[in-house]
Amino acid sequence: MVTLVSTQPEEDDSRAREDQECAEYVAALLRDETPDGMATLNRIRDVASRGFRALVSKGIWTEARRAVLEIDLDCCLTLDRFDFAMVVQRREGLLVMEPVPV
Repeated sequence: MVTLVSTQPEEDDSRAREDQECAEYVAALLRDETPDGMATLNRIRDVASRGFRALVSKGIWTEARRAVLEIDLDCCLTLDRFDFAMVVQRREGLLVMEPVPV
């Protein structure tokens, strides 16, 4: 059994919805389904962007911060950006992360 847990506070509604979209995508993969990855990424991007704009409109964030986080979001949501995956293994009681070509 796999349990997916959101780490965002409930009051951060946009982040909770981003987590939900991601969890539904991962759950579909675990059920051997073929979810539409691009559609999921577009929904996550849309939810996040709306949340960013809401924080700016409330005066919590500046427009400059929103712009930087939009760029960061685009980097995070780019598929196949790298030709490797980071794999974690336990060695001598330590967790060691190393790149593995894919």
